[in-house]
Amino acid sequence: MGVAAVCVTAAASGAAAGALAAGLLVAGVLLPWLVIRRTAEASRETAPKKAELAERAVELVTGHRELVAAGALGEHRQRATRVVDEITEHERASALPAAAGVLVQLGTTVAVALLCHASVPATAALALAGMAAFEVVLPLISAARRVPEIRASAGRVRAVLSEPVPSTGTRVAGKGHFRLENAGVRHPGRPPALQNLDLDLPPGKRVGILGPSGAGKTTLLRLLLGSETATEGRVTLDGHPLTEYADLSQVISGAEADAHVFHTTVRENLLLAKAHATDEELEAACETAGFDLGLDRDTGPDGEALSGGQRQRLVLARAVLAAPPVLVLDEPVEGLDPAHGDAVLKRILATAKGSVVLVTHHPQHVDGFDEVLTLEDGRARPASAAGPRRGRP
Repeated sequence: MGVAAVCVTAAASGAAAGALAAGLLVAGVLLPWLVIRRTAEASRETAPKKAELAERAVELVTGHRELVAAGALGEHRQRATRVVDEITEHERASALPAAAGVLVQLGTTVAVALLCHASVPATAALALAGMAAFEVVLPLISAARRVPEIRASAGRVRAVLSEPVPSTGTRVAGKGHFRLENAGVRHPGRPPALQNLDLDLPPGKRVGILGPSGAGKTTLLRLLLGSETATEGRVTLDGHPLTEYADLSQVISGAEADAHVFHTTVRENLLLAKAHATDEELEAACETAGFDLGLDRDTGPDGEALSGGQRQRLVLARAVLAAPPVLVLDEPVEGLDPAHGDAVLKRILATAKGSVVLVTHHPQHVDGFDEVLTLEDGRARPASAAGPRRGRP
């Protein structure tokens, strides 16, 4: 369109056409090039500021009540405001080329009108045509501000894609017979999280894990779930190392202590466990877990719109709906009042059809289990071996 406008203007005046061509080159080539260079420099300066602003914004939102209680809200707001002001100054400076583009458009239009020696109507038409041609090139200035960001993002994507893909197993989980043989977990510079642990978990077996905080109970669950790798001994599923399996979630899952609640509805959170579940199945899982707020209730970021007990029951309902061959429960009713928590746990255990691994501080929760282990400083000792069950607890 710029070339067409220059050609039409040249038919009336070569000088006017030259002025128009120069203006289009300045607005469409020179200014975008300058913007790219300036934005790249500014990004290196503003990137840390934007990261700082994000951190302060999260602090203000998530720690609002604590800041108010401590009388520190005003100070934290002032710190965030100072960062905003610094970023704003950079943004204002980066907006100058866009203003310069408008000035170039205006100056070129005036120059075309002055240099064109055609009739008044023809001169006005050519001047307006030249002005219209700038509407095509001026957006290039705004687009140029994104080029450094896109290049940086593309560089990060290329870096990720160029990394070797970690080898994953291809074996498909079968019966769900887990076995830990002399398994241990050691982290550099820290005491052993687990030592010399033996556990046989065939299908249908129920195992209770007791012990104080920091004894290694969660580490044991992470070993079974495949999110922690044993540094000693072996952890196998159906006789094969866990690393040979492509997906363990089909055979083992449940309610972990740090389970995440997504910022969406209760329904969508539950459907993560069973994508095509009917409303009847969702409601049945909620009833088992004692969750009665409805499927369309919004949960807020990480379940903040729910109370602690409601959030916990939602996580339990999701675990019940998944109904894996091996159900893992990490302190499932912690935070619920004892009577209600015991009733919820009793219903969950009654509906579980496969193996169960229950971590709890309350020995009464594992009454009637096939095996109960007590962890102490990363070591396990059998607290009881009840033998085959005659009924569900």
